[in-house]
Amino acid sequence: MDWSSFLAAGTDRAVRPLLPQALALMGDPAPGIAVDLGSGDGTESRYLAENGWRVHAFDGADGAEERASNGLPAELLERLDATQIAFEDIRTLPAAGLLYAGRSLPFCAETHFAGLWRIILESIEPGGWFVGDFFGPNDSWAGRDDMNFHGRTEV
Repeated sequence: MDWSSFLAAGTDRAVRPLLPQALALMGDPAPGIAVDLGSGDGTESRYLAENGWRVHAFDGADGAEERASNGLPAELLERLDATQIAFEDIRTLPAAGLLYAGRSLPFCAETHFAGLWRIILESIEPGGWFVGDFFGPNDSWAGRDDMNFHGRTEV
């Protein structure tokens, strides 16, 4: 998929509600390491950095590094490390207290999902959180070979 136009259109959007809701549920942990898997336009990566997290952002689309840091004040740039990499090429992720994958995991091909999921689980520190979205088998995109879909029982 070519995500350039889609990502460019979202540069001024608000943070997706799932992330601040999850942070509120976490209580008051000292922000540590966060992974933003499928960081897209970088909105959530910047939000995490602005809220004290050290962020490792990963996205497969061209320009991932620039999008993640776009508009981030210079004093916060040291909290952000962005990498352009496709899901199928990820072999390891940093140990993290929070792994956020907002609307991104379904775009991992089914043939690579189990391996990526193992890497995700290995990266979440004890007591850490996974926050993310899955698409179900009734999604309008269900059946695509380049994506994955999970029902409630699978999740």
